[in-house]
Amino acid sequence: MDTLIVALKAELPDARKRRRRYAVMSTVTLAAIAGAYYLGGPADVACTDRGGELRSIWSPEIASERFSGDDPSVQYLRSALDDWADAWAAERVEACAATHVRAEQTLETLEARTRCLDRAKFRFSQIIDIASETEGVGDAIEALHELPAPSRCAEAAVRTDTAAPEHREAIEHAERLVDRARTLRAVGRPEDAEPLLLAAVAVAERSGNTRLRAQAQVELGRIMSARSQLVSAKWWLHNGYIDAERTDDRTTSFEASLAYAALLTHLYQTEAAELLLAQAEARVEEDGQRLLERVELEFVRARLAEAKGDADGIARHAE
Repeated sequence: MDTLIVALKAELPDARKRRRRYAVMSTVTLAAIAGAYYLGGPADVACTDRGGELRSIWSPEIASERFSGDDPSVQYLRSALDDWADAWAAERVEACAATHVRAEQTLETLEARTRCLDRAKFRFSQIIDIASETEGVGDAIEALHELPAPSRCAEAAVRTDTAAPEHREAIEHAERLVDRARTLRAVGRPEDAEPLLLAAVAVAERSGNTRLRAQAQVELGRIMSARSQLVSAKWWLHNGYIDAERTDDRTTSFEASLAYAALLTHLYQTEAAELLLAQAEARVEEDGQRLLERVELEFVRARLAEAKGDADGIARHAE
C-alpha cells in the first residue's frame, strides 16, 4: 500500500495538468489530421437514416408493450430511455456526417466511433431485456444511470485498436460479456455476472488486451465488494486500477479510481483513498463528466470524510 501511495503522489500533479495538455494536443492532432489525410468531398450517404438503427430495440410500441402503466417510476424509466435513445440517434448521425458530409474525420475514426456506439447500443438493449424479464423498474433505472452518454463515443474514437486480427472477434464477444455483467450487477444479479467477467478476463489475458482486462477486473471488484468479500475485492480493484492506468481509456481509469477509493475508504486506508479520489476528481475536471459521476464522486468524498473522522477517534481512543 505504501508503494501505491508513493505512485499516486507522483501521478497527481501530472493529472492536474492534463486538461491543458489535452487541449493543446487536440489542436495539434486536428491540424495533423487535416494535413495528413485526404478525406475527399461529401459522399452520397444518407446519414440521417443512421439514427433509426435503434428502432428495433426501442420505440413507442416496444415501450407500451414492455413498460406499461401509470406508475411514476415506470413513466420516469420510459422517459429516461427515450432521452438516451434520442441522444444515441443524434450521435450516430453526427458521427456519419463528420466523415461523409463535412469531411472532418477519417473513415478509421468513423469506424471507431461506430464500434463504440454499437457497444453502447448493446448495453442499452440489455437494460431493456433484463428489466422486462425481472420487472425491476428501479434496478433498470440504476443500470441506465450507469450507462455512459453516447457523446462519450467521440472520445473513444481517438483510441487505437491494436488487437491482432485473430483476437478481434473474441475481444468483441468478451466486451459484450462485460457489458451484460454490468447490467446484471446493477439489477441485483451479481451471481450471474461473475462467470461472464471471469471469461472476459481470460480472453483479455490471451489477447493481451489491457483495457478489456481492466474493465472486467474493476467490475469483479465491485461485485466482491458488494458481497463483503473485501480481500478479493481489493485484489481485483487494485489490478484493475493498475491496468486502467496503462491505457488511454480515461473513463475506465475514472471508474477504477473511484471504485478503489470507495473500497479503501471502507477499509479505513484513508491516505491512499484520498489520493485515488483526487485522481478521479482530476478526471472529472478534464473530461467534463456528467452530473451523475460528480454525484458519485461527492458521495465517496463524504464517506471518506466520515472514515477519516472515525479513524482519528479510534487513534485517540487507543492512546
